[in-house]
Amino acid sequence: MIEDNIELIPVDGHNNLGRDPGSNAIVNTDESAYDAYIKARNQSKRKDRELESLRAEIDELKALVGKLVQQQDK
Repeated sequence: MIEDNIELIPVDGHNNLGRDPGSNAIVNTDESAYDAYIKARNQSKRKDRELESLRAEIDELKALVGKLVQQQDK
């Protein structure tokens, strides 16, 4: 996540934040929070893929039912 050789300037009142002196950026050093974010993001992506797959299956079933109804009407 962060290079170990960068010396961050502590941010007052925030133990897990430090300022990068080179870029002046605020850096979050809480690795467990980062890991939790990555896990939640991956779960969300997996759910999105599953939902898309279910939608595709429903569309396929609708098409098959439509064909069966057309065959019955003939």
